[in-house]
Amino acid sequence: MGQTLRGFSREHEHRKVFERLEEIDLERDVDALVIAGEMFDPAFTG
Repeated sequence: MGQTLRGFSREHEHRKVFERLEEIDLERDVDALVIAGEMFDPAFTG
């Protein structure tokens, strides 16, 4: 979190991902959400 890509903030991108995760959680009535590892690992950003 709080990373930049070529000097540009990725906060908006991160916020959208978490908003979508929240939507899915509510749609599917999940009890818990576990996030492990590097969701935003710069090694995987093309």
